[in-house]
Amino acid sequence: MISINTPKDSKKNFMSTNKLGWFTKGLVGALLAVLGFTACEVEEPIPTYTLTISSSPAEGGKITISPQVPNHPEGSQVTLTPEPNENWVFKQWEGDATGSTTPLQITMTSNKAITGVFVKRDYPLNIKIEGEGTVEEKIVPNPSGKEYPHGTTVELTPKPKGGWEFVGWDGSITGSDAPKKISVDSPKNVIAKFKRKNYLKTSYELSNFEVWFSSDQLFKSNGEKYTNNPFLDEQSTQLDIDGDGLEDVFYFEGYDLQISPTPNPPPSIFMNTGSILKQSSYSGPNLKNPHGVKLVVGDFNNDFFPDIFSNVAVDPPLNKFPFLNDNCHLILNSTQGFNKVKEFTDEGFWYTGCSGDIDNDGDLDIITFNFHNQANGVKSRIMWNDGTANFSIDFNGIGDIPVVYQSELVDVNFDGFLDLVITFIPNGPTRTNDLRILWGNGKTYTLTNSTKIDISPDWNLMNLDFSDLDKDGIMEVFPSGNFTGPLGGSPSYFISLFKSEDKGKTFVNKTNQLIETNVISNRFFHIRVQDIDKNGFLDVFSGDKKDNIRWEWNGSKFLKK
Repeated sequence: MISINTPKDSKKNFMSTNKLGWFTKGLVGALLAVLGFTACEVEEPIPTYTLTISSSPAEGGKITISPQVPNHPEGSQVTLTPEPNENWVFKQWEGDATGSTTPLQITMTSNKAITGVFVKRDYPLNIKIEGEGTVEEKIVPNPSGKEYPHGTTVELTPKPKGGWEFVGWDGSITGSDAPKKISVDSPKNVIAKFKRKNYLKTSYELSNFEVWFSSDQLFKSNGEKYTNNPFLDEQSTQLDIDGDGLEDVFYFEGYDLQISPTPNPPPSIFMNTGSILKQSSYSGPNLKNPHGVKLVVGDFNNDFFPDIFSNVAVDPPLNKFPFLNDNCHLILNSTQGFNKVKEFTDEGFWYTGCSGDIDNDGDLDIITFNFHNQANGVKSRIMWNDGTANFSIDFNGIGDIPVVYQSELVDVNFDGFLDLVITFIPNGPTRTNDLRILWGNGKTYTLTNSTKIDISPDWNLMNLDFSDLDKDGIMEVFPSGNFTGPLGGSPSYFISLFKSEDKGKTFVNKTNQLIETNVISNRFFHIRVQDIDKNGFLDVFSGDKKDNIRWEWNGSKFLKK
């Protein structure tokens, strides 16, 4: 109970000046002080905006909205996709959006009203589908900015169904360009051909993904920005997990090496919505001590779905000798997603591996290397596949090669047999890098039938890539990684190029002649060698598009972009 004593002669003033006057304020202040009340700021709510969508004319088609909510938070992104009705094509956007980009992504900064304009074709454009997929049609304006009243140019974009890929056009147009333009100046008949996507390729081929993602596209399931970066970590890969035709991301998150025992969380899955990569819970089978390092993608049971073979090498806490009790997993995919796992019980430190049809019998075989086979006696091996993901183990040739830390299967000399390219550290007093091509014969690989490529002993190789630049029938080899200078400090990152001029007998370092500014300070991983921008010129680039680490071939040299 709180009591306040006041002089008798002041009582009148309390009641007569401003009703409650200063006494009331003092009393309230005292009460607040005693009760410990403090003022706090009220957080401003995030503004929301409305998005009004219409079609013109209404019978021309509809516009789908993603996400479809009544109000959109400020700064959120919305995707608009036109869906024309039969004999109509999408023309353009009007209102608070212009142009003809589809799908259209907008950022909500105010209330918006957008109209999708459709037009009816003057001539029939009949499209027949072979396989599984659809074709998007869009009118292309002429150079003057006005559409042709006759001979309308329509851009056709093939959209394969999940697990399928576009092959090419037939009928009124031919070739395999996508998108493809056609002038509808008479009745046209077009055939779009799709085939089952081929995951019976080497793991190296499948690691040259279809999409160059940016880490800016990564979001948690609650909409917050995801701050780890799978594109800068080895233990990630891309594949169409849910069969919607879009590549998703499969990732084992890194962890703090101060933690003991080592955490082994399940993989993180990022589903491609068409604009962002949204994290979702892994719902596949339980994995024993999961933390894959090199993730190998392929169809290992011949059911047309991409599976993952996980080479597992769990880093122990700092100052501890590496755990040698890790085992590899084969995670099998299906129409219901990942639904089965095969655990391989031989324990080791399985740091690298690769896959391909080594014996040319129509299925994918696997090679996996125990980095510490000299320490625990568990041999590296070839796993011969019977076509149903049942494997027989073969130690011949590669079982005792020590400390292998990079590997790929590639037909370097185009003789029809996959060659095994590895980086290892041989036994002996020097213990330096050894980069080798073990030539394939469809049966086994040996160091006695190999070609050595001389590389710097200071290099830590992170990737091996390949391309036949000059079409001479021998692949050029692109080792990349990092090195630390003699004074220590942050590592530098590099790409390099080795070329053979004697049909694969020797390889010479041509980096200085063929690559501009090959050493950089920016960290990267997952270097890829492919024409990622589809302009006819080969690119060498890192895994994160946000960093824009890229070189492009100009016919005689890779130029830094």
